[in-house]
Amino acid sequence: MNPYDEGQQSFRLGKLGNPYAANSNNNRSWEYGFNTAYFSNLKKVKEHEQRTRERGKKIQGKKN
Repeated sequence: MNPYDEGQQSFRLGKLGNPYAANSNNNRSWEYGFNTAYFSNLKKVKEHEQRTRERGKKIQGKKN
């Protein structure tokens, strides 16, 4: 498994520590994979929250 994939898997498993030496290519690849997974998850969470807010407004009959 390459460092990029390890970073993504680490995010999903909640492992926050980068196992590679600082300022190395593997370190940067791991960080990139971790950050990619983080921002992908953040986008999903924001979309879910927006749908939940809109559904709540519809149920309560509010316009804003």
